[in-house]
Amino acid sequence: LSSEVKTVKLRPGVYSISASLTVANDNIGIIGSGPLATQILHSVTSDNALEFTAGSTLNYNVVKDIGFQATGTPTNVAINLSDCANATIENIYVTNFDDAVKFTTVTNSRINNLTTVAMRNFSIHLLSTSNGIAINGFDLDGDDSSSTRGVFANAAHGISFSGGSIKDSEWGMELQACEISFDGAIESTTLGCFLFPGTGGALTVLSGYYRNIGTTAVYNTTSTGQNNITVVYHNLITDATEPANV
Repeated sequence: LSSEVKTVKLRPGVYSISASLTVANDNIGIIGSGPLATQILHSVTSDNALEFTAGSTLNYNVVKDIGFQATGTPTNVAINLSDCANATIENIYVTNFDDAVKFTTVTNSRINNLTTVAMRNFSIHLLSTSNGIAINGFDLDGDDSSSTRGVFANAAHGISFSGGSIKDSEWGMELQACEISFDGAIESTTLGCFLFPGTGGALTVLSGYYRNIGTTAVYNTTSTGQNNITVVYHNLITDATEPANV
């Protein structure tokens, strides 16, 4: 399989869409002229803006240098990948969607320089054995409402975050049966920074900063039957109370 990408170049401007744009082939790049210069305005609240799905694994797709904005009260995703490998999401700005980027069974892929504003659900959503995902450069902002998460991950392994920040969500990160390393900053203004509601997982905070000015501990377990949760801190700077044992 060749990794040579065929590029669809979007010139500067606002592109209004009223249905999903679907990519069902390998090696397709959708590249704008910068996230403030090239913007996709999505007016339908239920459809996702950009879909990568084919019923079998897609390889080597790229989305780069584009801004996404939803109108109304959305229940949708800006960039949705299902069963993909070797994907690149880079230099993306997302405003007012439910989710910004959602991966379902995605492997060996990366997100570089993702900025979100006023997300209503999850800025980054990782599901169903999404493995080997590197997120480098991120500024994830929620709308401070109930159930918002900067990152929600379930059964995701080998996930690394570096060089970014998460703020203005009910919980900074919710991790269910995951293996995550985090190097960045989290500030929670409502509940807390790390939430483990599942039956286990591992989080390594390599070096970073967290600040909880909400109502509970920095991370918390809200369900019974918690086990096999490992949290390791290295070079952590905090002005919050140390996390309780789980």
